[in-house]
Amino acid sequence: MIYGLLTDSYTPQQGMNLSAALDSLASSLANQNPGLESGTQSPLTVHGIAGRSIECSNPAGNNGAGERDWIVAFQQNDRAVRYFVFVAPAPDFEKLRPTFARILNTLVLA
Repeated sequence: MIYGLLTDSYTPQQGMNLSAALDSLASSLANQNPGLESGTQSPLTVHGIAGRSIECSNPAGNNGAGERDWIVAFQQNDRAVRYFVFVAPAPDFEKLRPTFARILNTLVLA
């Protein structure tokens, strides 16, 4: 079973707003993870910093047990996006959501 958090920066095509950049990022992650399906984006704010999030699922992920991913992105600078992916097996994701939210709320974003 896979549980975790990964973070990285993503540089989308020039001129993309955060919403378009998150769609592009989700598409890129889906290319790397066959079966990953993106849901609908939603806005969120962490310590006054506006961001966007999208929930994804991969029914075949986690060795066939299913996987859910919560991708959260913030504009890092005029080009790059800082993103976080919270990952858990599908049956456990909702139990871990409060923990993922607490982790997100400990971030110091500048």
